Amino acid sequence: MDHEINNTFTRVQHAAPSGNSEAEPAAEASSEMVCAVQHVALTPGDMVARIAAGDIPRDLDQLAAGAAELLAINAKTRQTISVIIATAREQLSLKEWITWCDERFGTDTAARSHMAAVGKMLITCLEASAKLYRKLFPLDFEKLYALTPIPATQLAAVLTPMADDLPKMSRNAVRDAVAKAIGRERHPRPESPALPGFEAILDQVTSVDEELFATAVQDDANADKAIRAGQRILNAAICYYHSTQDILKLHELKTYLKGDMMAELEQAIAMLATPEQ
Repeated sequence: MDHEINNTFTRVQHAAPSGNSEAEPAAEASSEMVCAVQHVALTPGDMVARIAAGDIPRDLDQLAAGAAELLAINAKTRQTISVIIATAREQLSLKEWITWCDERFGTDTAARSHMAAVGKMLITCLEASAKLYRKLFPLDFEKLYALTPIPATQLAAVLTPMADDLPKMSRNAVRDAVAKAIGRERHPRPESPALPGFEAILDQVTSVDEELFATAVQDDANADKAIRAGQRILNAAICYYHSTQDILKLHELKTYLKGDMMAELEQAIAMLATPEQ
């Protein structure tokens, strides 16, 4: 039907006929069709569907208004899904929840974990203060994630005084403010003697193509060395982030190890454990 009326409707007015012959010219003029075209606003969903189908409205005001609504929605999409994911976690077992999230939102382990943390934090704030919740909700997702280390019992007390300033703060400034508020200020690591060539080795390892690097180990001896080297490098990174009290980085590392790394290991074991058909 939208093609039929092209998002407009026409109201036709006819003047009533007059018995006065002198008024006939005026009556004839007023009896001409008067078209009052009024724009019918498209919902964001309608606009996306139409443009995706190749049916592009020609009215620029209509397009601009629809685009503005889409941008406003997009700015709050991750927050909304985060609250949904956190709400689902309250109702489902862990296994059911993971399957539910992955099937509906296509989340990987890291994204699911981050959004669950943000959603839980927002819901906790809502339970304490609807006003605080409404101030936090529009914030950039990365800023919201930077707030998640705050213990649930301290959220309202920590965030209420700074809520009005958060939109103007950078993500790093938010992280520093949170760390200071909960007594975990980040400090530069004390000077320590550098290992000769260590940075160059890291640069070389991280610059090699991932698929090519996966074929670098060709025997048991080098495989064992690679595991030991990886463990020591990982431990060095953990020690560094602990010394700088960067809890967000430690959480990201934990998420990766429990998620993607564990999944790859379990997949490799499963492939070997499953007899070939």
